[in-house]
Amino acid sequence: MSLIAQIKTDLLESRKARTDAVRTALLTTLSAEIATVGKTKENRDTTEEEASAVVRKFVKNAGQTLSDLEKAGRDTGAIQHELAILKAYLPAAPTIEELEAAIAEIVAGSDATGGKPGALRGLVMKNLKDRFGDRFDGAAAAPVVGRVLGA
Repeated sequence: MSLIAQIKTDLLESRKARTDAVRTALLTTLSAEIATVGKTKENRDTTEEEASAVVRKFVKNAGQTLSDLEKAGRDTGAIQHELAILKAYLPAAPTIEELEAAIAEIVAGSDATGGKPGALRGLVMKNLKDRFGDRFDGAAAAPVVGRVLGA
């Protein structure tokens, strides 16, 4: 099932169940934002990639809100609940083993670093993003890349 269809299905189930107002409100907002993206750009349906980007944006914003609430010493239960709901819609990130294998393969297949420090690291990060697409999180992969490259 596509991401957009899954969100719509989950929203409908949440509305019918009437047991989780936070989930219903979040999915309503998320669904509306996803629908708006395609309509705003070219009056068309939103693509799966665009929908995934909207979910990632919501996760990022919720993460920032969580950080702000923690710094202020306030209750974070609701935002943690929202984050758990949102993260369920993100594709599974590559495992450390998958990253290490991909990095080794990229490094073995390239010798064009241009003599610049960090060029290999940039090349590896770009290739990982191309390889894993929506599953790739640069911030999570950076320490693995640094460890494997010895930098």
